[in-house]
Amino acid sequence: MGVVVGCTVACAGSGGSRGSREPAFEEGECLASFEVEHEHSPLVEQGELGMPAAGFQVRFPAAEIDGQAQRPVTAVSRATLEGQPVVWFSPQIDAVVLDARAFAPLHGVDPTRSPVGQAFRVGRVTAAAREAFGERGLTELLVRSGVIQTYWYSGAALCLAAEDSSTPDYRAKWHGVHRGAPRKADAEPFAFGVTIDDAGIIHVTRGGVPNP
Repeated sequence: MGVVVGCTVACAGSGGSRGSREPAFEEGECLASFEVEHEHSPLVEQGELGMPAAGFQVRFPAAEIDGQAQRPVTAVSRATLEGQPVVWFSPQIDAVVLDARAFAPLHGVDPTRSPVGQAFRVGRVTAAAREAFGERGLTELLVRSGVIQTYWYSGAALCLAAEDSSTPDYRAKWHGVHRGAPRKADAEPFAFGVTIDDAGIIHVTRGGVPNP
């Protein structure tokens, strides 16, 4: 059973649009949407725990989780498999680690800066995690975990524009806008595509994928 995107996979302390902020998308424009904020990111939490990172994480190892020695990442702690969160900090709190029951090791990607049309292999999601989160929820989880990087400033609003799950190869188009751009309106757009094949291999492409 899939998870409905929109502050369901994560959202411990995060949420949608704040206060008087203008909506990022028109009514009916998106099949689903959500917002991600830097202040509720694993990167910020890691710094608050006394182990600030030099920048966005590039490689995300997968391992058997020791719940006594590790702590889950708060921003995505609601993403669970068999009652246990799937995104954790390492025992030294120097990296984000993935539960090997849910993922093989993943490689971080930034589709807002990569060459247009170039597909990047992120890694593999297990059948159990894909079934638990659904493809929409899985994409949100990867964004909130920092595996798919989608903002330059304080955050981003993301819109699922189209998807096709009629074949074993799931395909989706997302677009969004950066939030918090200095001296600019919240209108800097970006777009990317997500594909997940029958084996669970995830690819991300800047600018979307053909005919989702």
